[in-house]
Amino acid sequence: MYKLICVDLDGTLLNTRGIITPQNKHAIREALDAGIEVAIVSGRPNCFTIRIMNQISVKMSHITFNGGYYRVAGKTRTFPIPAKAADKIAELAETYNVRTYFKNKNLALCTKTDPGVLDYDLYKEVTPEKDRMDMYYSVDTKRILEHDAEYLKIIALQDDIDALNKMADEVAKIEGIRMYRYPDYFEVSSIDTSKGLAIKAVCEDLGIDLADVVCIGDNFNDLPMFEVAGLSVAMKNAPDAVKEKVDKVTLSNDESGVAYAIENFVLKEQK
Repeated sequence: MYKLICVDLDGTLLNTRGIITPQNKHAIREALDAGIEVAIVSGRPNCFTIRIMNQISVKMSHITFNGGYYRVAGKTRTFPIPAKAADKIAELAETYNVRTYFKNKNLALCTKTDPGVLDYDLYKEVTPEKDRMDMYYSVDTKRILEHDAEYLKIIALQDDIDALNKMADEVAKIEGIRMYRYPDYFEVSSIDTSKGLAIKAVCEDLGIDLADVVCIGDNFNDLPMFEVAGLSVAMKNAPDAVKEKVDKVTLSNDESGVAYAIENFVLKEQK
């Protein structure tokens, strides 16, 4: 019997308009009512995932920052990036003049002005104070180096792709981190976590067998959670290379694929 459903956010639970369909909301509520824990698992911070969870049910949980933080069924844990690694990344951000964000649960420091990519301030009114994120722009690298903060995720974005790639090549050599590279940005988290490792830690905390975990996602950073899941499900809109790694493929995120997966692969099986 499945006891935990882990659902990615962008490209999975959210459709291409950034909306949760009524079908997805209903299916998640059904799973919760059946006694199954349901957690959003995302690279996004708490202030964003909580806004989504509030649209569905207060019973939901979340694993955020690509596994850097989780709060599931009252259990909470963080996996910060080693301080030396964060300091080196800050130095590289200055060297290559790349817009870089250093984030923890309540703080985000950006080395430049933000071009409207991140809009955390918009969520403050609908976010509990303990999960609100204060955003600071054009922060001097020296301040980041001196700041006594544990960073859960670092993300670098830059229009100058050549500079971004040069920085990424150097960051990849740093010990103690895990990096995900994309065409126009890269993300860094602690080597001690990933979506999969965080789910394993959650299961240890809650006494859940990994065989009783369902993971639903659409992209390459979901592969670590697919690897630990008892049942792995990819969205139809996922790359073929991702779909080849899972047990089942559901409908696309514009077709309420999460609802289809929960209703047909989880609830129907348990009935």
